[in-house]
Amino acid sequence: MPELTDCYDCDSPISFSAITCPHCGSTEPSGPYRHSRKEQKRLGAEARNDNRMVFITVVCIAVGIIVAALTGHGIFFAASLGVLGALVGPPVAFVVNMLWALRR
Repeated sequence: MPELTDCYDCDSPISFSAITCPHCGSTEPSGPYRHSRKEQKRLGAEARNDNRMVFITVVCIAVGIIVAALTGHGIFFAASLGVLGALVGPPVAFVVNMLWALRR
């Protein structure tokens, strides 16, 4: 006789190996996947790295545009420095993320 467990959604008894619940149709009868502490820590670090990368890239773009505006050059030059900031930002953010990881 197969092992029975309760469906996470409707509490009806179902086979442990069931892919869907025959009673309610739930596609996750054993419940949502729960990350271990190690996985949660890694996912949190990845999210912080992504946020840091976006922030540094936006700062590089803003610095490029502000420098062009303060030097009195035209809109084309400001846009060019903004694009340069967008190209320089991700590699700078990568280096910052690597240094941040080595620091720990």
